[in-house]
Amino acid sequence: MMNQVKKQQLLKGILLVFAFMVLSVIAPAQVELGVKIGGDNYLGDSSPILPVLTETHLAEGAFLNVHLNPKIAIKAQFSKYTLSGSDANLLSSTATRGLSFSTGLMDIGLAVQYYPTRFERCDKAWKPYLFAGVSYIKYQTINSNFAMVTDIVSGGVNESNISIPFGIGLKKVLYKGITLGAELQCAKTFTDQLDFPSYLGNAVYKDWYMFGGITLSYVFGKCAEENKVSRNKAVPCPSFAKGIIN
Repeated sequence: MMNQVKKQQLLKGILLVFAFMVLSVIAPAQVELGVKIGGDNYLGDSSPILPVLTETHLAEGAFLNVHLNPKIAIKAQFSKYTLSGSDANLLSSTATRGLSFSTGLMDIGLAVQYYPTRFERCDKAWKPYLFAGVSYIKYQTINSNFAMVTDIVSGGVNESNISIPFGIGLKKVLYKGITLGAELQCAKTFTDQLDFPSYLGNAVYKDWYMFGGITLSYVFGKCAEENKVSRNKAVPCPSFAKGIIN
C-alpha cells in the first residue's frame, strides 16, 4: 500500500503537468480536446486469466492532448470506471467462496503518445498510435457480499493507488480538426484490492483494469496547408477603388 504522502505528491505532480499543458494552449503546439466512451473490465481474483464479458460496464472519460510534434503527444486524461466480478465466473475451487463485488474507480493520469506514421490536422489518413503513462486512481467498493460470506470482513475497500496504463489506438481526422478514433487500454495496478481485501485473494498478483471504446475529439489551430490556403485567398477590391478604376 502506498504511503499517503507519496500518493499526494503523485497527484500534485500530475495536476502540475496538466496545468502546464493547459497553459500550452497559447503556445504553437497543436492541442486536441476530446471525450471517450466504451466498456471496461478487470483481471483479478475473480477473473485471473481472461476478462469475463458479462462483467463489462460502461466507461467514460475526457482527455487533452498536446502534440509537441507530428510524432509525439502528451496526454492528460480523466476516466470513470465500474469494475465487477464474481467467484461464480470461476471454474476452480475458488468458486465455492461465493464472493462478488462492484467497485467504482476514478483515474487521473498522464501518458506519452507515439505516432509511427505522424499525426497532423490536415492528414485525413488513419493514424495508429501507442501510449504509456502513469495514473492516480481512487477506488471504492460500492456493492459487495463480503459480510455475508465471512465474519472477518465487515465492508469493502476505499483506497487510492497508482496504475501504469498502456495501449494502442487508431484515429482519423474527418473534417477540419474533428477526429474519430478507437482505443484499447490496459492498466496494471499495484494493489490487490480492486475486488476484495487482499487477505481474501492472492496478494502476489496485482489487479488490472481495461478499457476499449471510441474517441471523439477536436484538434485546435491550423496546419500548414490551411494557413497556405488562407494566405492565397484573393482579397476583393474595395468598392471605392472599383469606381476609380472605371
